[in-house]
Amino acid sequence: ENVLSTLGQASSVLRERLGESVAAIGATDVPIVQATTASLDALEAFSEGDLERRRGRDENAIAAYHRAIELDPTFALAHSRLGVHLLNLGRTGEAVESLKRAFALRERVSAGERLYISAFYYSRVVRDPVRALTALESWAATYPGNALARFSLASMYGQMGRFQDALRQEPPPAAVVSE
Repeated sequence: ENVLSTLGQASSVLRERLGESVAAIGATDVPIVQATTASLDALEAFSEGDLERRRGRDENAIAAYHRAIELDPTFALAHSRLGVHLLNLGRTGEAVESLKRAFALRERVSAGERLYISAFYYSRVVRDPVRALTALESWAATYPGNALARFSLASMYGQMGRFQDALRQEPPPAAVVSE
């Protein structure tokens, strides 16, 4: 029962030991149970979905994300990840519904998750490039080591014809792009 809260506390301690300022931790730190899910089973299904997606097993990933959502219908990040994955597979109708649900639940998530959810919602559901760009710029500025934030921002800049800005978004060498 205490696994997720203990994990969240350990994460905060680790961030401080790695040199992150107490102010930065306080500004972005949300208890993992609130930010992600209160269900360890849902978190495991979500992680399985990410693993299956990385292995190229799309239908298994989708099933795992659906299982995470069944276990915790308020798991905003699972709704969003499912939506983004469905977009990547060209299943736009299903994707939009998942992204809308994630956006409706965005107040329950961490700052980084909220920016991720908002960026994809504004760019792919509402199709408002200005609001999407605002979310993406905030995401990349707040989490400069997040390769997906920088890649997504570069992509949006490219779509808007801001090619020099797009080129400046090269992620750090050790970064890995992941949905």
